[in-house]
Amino acid sequence: MKTRTLHEALDPMKQAFVVVVLALAPATMLSGCSDPGPKVTDSTTEDSARPAADPASSNRPALDAATRELLRETAELHRQGRFEEGLERLRQEIERDPNRPRLHYNLGVFRASLEDYEGATAAFEEELERFPDHGESHRALATAYTRLGRLDEAVLQYEACLGDLPDDALCTSGLGRNLSALGRTDEALPFLQQAADEAQDAAAYAELALLHRRRGDLQESARAFSRALADDPRHLPTLLGYGQVLNALGHRQDGAALLDLHQHLSTLQDQLDAFERARRQGTPPVQAYLDLAHIHLQRDDRTAAIDAYRQALDLAPDNAAVALELADLYLQGGQAVAAEAAVRQALATDPQGSGPHFYLGVTQVLTGERELAQSSFVRSLEAGDWPAPAFLDLGAAFQEVGDLERAAAAYLEALRLEPENPRVHFGLSGVLRQHGDRENALKAAQKAVELEPSYGEAWALLGVLRSETGDPAGAEAALQRSLEPRRPTLLRAEGEHLLLAALPSETADPARELFRRLLTEYREERPFLAPERRAP
Repeated sequence: MKTRTLHEALDPMKQAFVVVVLALAPATMLSGCSDPGPKVTDSTTEDSARPAADPASSNRPALDAATRELLRETAELHRQGRFEEGLERLRQEIERDPNRPRLHYNLGVFRASLEDYEGATAAFEEELERFPDHGESHRALATAYTRLGRLDEAVLQYEACLGDLPDDALCTSGLGRNLSALGRTDEALPFLQQAADEAQDAAAYAELALLHRRRGDLQESARAFSRALADDPRHLPTLLGYGQVLNALGHRQDGAALLDLHQHLSTLQDQLDAFERARRQGTPPVQAYLDLAHIHLQRDDRTAAIDAYRQALDLAPDNAAVALELADLYLQGGQAVAAEAAVRQALATDPQGSGPHFYLGVTQVLTGERELAQSSFVRSLEAGDWPAPAFLDLGAAFQEVGDLERAAAAYLEALRLEPENPRVHFGLSGVLRQHGDRENALKAAQKAVELEPSYGEAWALLGVLRSETGDPAGAEAALQRSLEPRRPTLLRAEGEHLLLAALPSETADPARELFRRLLTEYREERPFLAPERRAP
């Protein structure tokens, strides 16, 4: 965990002491610690129409080569978000020959993408008039009807869809949702249960949970929401509905945690939507992609953040700062080889910069090229000195490859620069524990939680250290504290293995058992949090 990116922290300075720490000559571990302190590519609406040259229905009219090519072209326009162009292209072809299959269907797809549901409805109805019993058209028309509030008509179309595509999960779930919305909950239940069992995703379980809530069965609703959250911890309808159900069940602390998370992620989603609207109007500037990456990082979606940085770098390949931020993300995810490629792109632009040479050295440590790393660090220091976040990253890199001597030296230098940084104390504690110095490791972990009382990982490490030093009561208290900031994680059906995985891998068995028992007790107090685990 870092308070800012390494690149942001690398200000030009000079400090010869660092050469001694990092020159990769023999080092000595200190024995003490004096003062540790609808998807565009597939569908246009939530669950229905997709522009494709090969319809999924069992009733497939023959498509000639020209029509297939046209549908491929318009599908690509749709994928790129060029809806007006696709719409005009289809209008022209329909004017030439209105009897070609799938043209009216695809016209409806584009109109739905532009939120013209009246126009989409007319297009889908026209397709079915000319080519009846096309399952995808029934499904798309049902969705358009739903958007317009014509739920009874939507039910009929979903039933027609299932007549042609009996195994279509989207039609099954859509029928269940509409029956539920019409108050026909008994009829809706088997469809939504089937959809959830087949899809096993957040959207399906959330719909099932909402149905149980409408039926007044809050316990079953909580179980279904828990399954949804296990699949997608950022699913907004689940966070909102689950939080409300937990409040109704009297579990207000858990409910408040989820509702707060829902509000936070909703704000971020609004920002993502604004970016997508701007993207459809033209190519966003580099800064827009950097802002997008920061939004994804706040959502704990590193993969999406990396993709945004890569798009920014495509637009500005000579921007060394962007390349280093991308490298930093790769390093946080343990992708040393990918990080090195980004660093070398930065070096091509800024061959004398302190930052590129520092990052190159870190990647070389992780890939076992110690002599090359020494040279990179020396060149980095010649260009400018390093602040505490750099030493944190360096300590983590040495720790990852098992070089505890240099890891401790890096953490101690970070401690000198930022004595009140809880992450420095946490990193130092872990290294000291690995080296067998549990007394000073305990002091460092204690300092970390004093500086940041909500630091769950530090509380967990402190609990393990107390257990290992013969203080079971203190261990239990610390591990209990480690659970508090993880409350949304605990609400996930598979929370236990995530929490256990957060502990150091070499944790002593007694401490792991203690942690497991605490979690079990937590679930016994809240039995709805432990639904039957689904098969992987």
